[in-house]
Amino acid sequence: PLRIVLHIALTVLFILSEFWISTSAPPHRRGLVLGIYATVLSLGFAAGPWLFAHLGSSGFRPFGVIIALVTLAAIPVLAARNESPTIVAESETSHFLRYIWLVPTATFAVLVFGAVETGGFALFPVYGNRIGYSEADAALLLTMIGLGNVLLQIPIGMISDRVSDRRYLLLACATVGLVGTIFMPFFAANWHLMAALLFVWGGVVAAMYTIGLAHLGSQLSGHELA
Repeated sequence: PLRIVLHIALTVLFILSEFWISTSAPPHRRGLVLGIYATVLSLGFAAGPWLFAHLGSSGFRPFGVIIALVTLAAIPVLAARNESPTIVAESETSHFLRYIWLVPTATFAVLVFGAVETGGFALFPVYGNRIGYSEADAALLLTMIGLGNVLLQIPIGMISDRVSDRRYLLLACATVGLVGTIFMPFFAANWHLMAALLFVWGGVVAAMYTIGLAHLGSQLSGHELA
């Protein structure tokens, strides 16, 4: 039950924050703004495995640290509670599937990112352990994925603001992600090569999310974007 409540809360947080950011971002800087958002988000993803490697999973200390971080995260949300955008709904409601087909490229890009990100972060520690990495080394590889996300989102977001069609940039990121996945087994024997590969791979795959959101924001607006 606790996991269910946690995931519901996180899902609502993601939906509302991304709508808020996409609506407030200037159209000509949407990629940059979403890149900054993705960078901050990735900092959290990178910090999680790092904290796990240094705090462990037993005792109250790791849970106490998380409680403190969540409390700190609530402060800016409360401070900006009166600045949220207004949603003006149409008199007629549209079916959810209509919006998926309005922006299929963005929908597919976010779907691929979600599958790779969730599956990778869930399964990579197991994979790392089975190929001989220690628990700490496997966790640090996850941190390298997160660091790639942190350092590459803003540059790629700025590039997306300069291209005429973001779908081609999404295709390029997908291609790099596929090639990186193919080469992972060949780099697994060397931790440093694997870390370098995961740094680039993680940043480029995560950029599909950033670019997908920017493309979505350029195609939809108002209640449709919500």
